[in-house]
Amino acid sequence: MSGWIAKARCTEIRVPMPEKLRMPYAVAERREKFRIASENPDKRAVVHRLIKNHPDDRILVIGMYVSQLKEIAASLDAPLLTGSAPARNSGTGSSRNSRPAAFCGRSRTSTRPTSIR
Repeated sequence: MSGWIAKARCTEIRVPMPEKLRMPYAVAERREKFRIASENPDKRAVVHRLIKNHPDDRILVIGMYVSQLKEIAASLDAPLLTGSAPARNSGTGSSRNSRPAAFCGRSRTSTRPTSIR
């Protein structure tokens, strides 16, 4: 065995911005643009389709915003793993959690690493 981490094949999938979010995105500050694009609600359907198209694979979905991943994990009845901790208050009054989180779309009981096809 060469290690504990399975090899993965990553592919970028660009999801168009919904019409209703285009103007808020256009006028937003850079940081808010990132959040709007990251939480694009049309991404949920893409995640569901990917998981449906890979019924026998072990799938790990990784994201930045816990609230979005909670919604997707709940809709798939999938476990959610987070590194949740309150964000440091940077003087903005914000304590939003933006630490990475993940959920397993499918899992099998196995300790052997498997690769994503």
